Amino acid sequence: AVRLPRGGKPTPVPTWPKVGVGIAAFSLQYFASGAMDHLGTPVLVEHTVLAGWAAAGQLLLDASPEGVLTSALTAVGGPLVEAGLVRLGMYSYAHADFAGLWASWIPWVYAGGGAAVCNLARRVRAGLEADDG
Repeated sequence: AVRLPRGGKPTPVPTWPKVGVGIAAFSLQYFASGAMDHLGTPVLVEHTVLAGWAAAGQLLLDASPEGVLTSALTAVGGPLVEAGLVRLGMYSYAHADFAGLWASWIPWVYAGGGAAVCNLARRVRAGLEADDG
């Protein structure tokens, strides 16, 4: 099945292996972010590595308009949800350098998950539609 975004090129449904690669890449990025923070990596280096990781994942796994939008929305929405959890005392960061609420590099990690989420959603939807057909 192929999706046709308004006025754009078709967005093919990803294979399960491609979905798995996206999830693995995001999981590794998430682990690396914590490891760098724990090791005291300079914040500028963390930003550079994690932003590059997110951009590479986007380009290689889902550079579609909806994939980019998903990454942008998760990069903004994720930290906002975390800020609420921090204010409620339900979550904390060891080194919250953004207004005392979250690590300034965390939006890059959320952005890195956007392609994985979008591809997983496309693959699951295609499977559900095939079952209905």
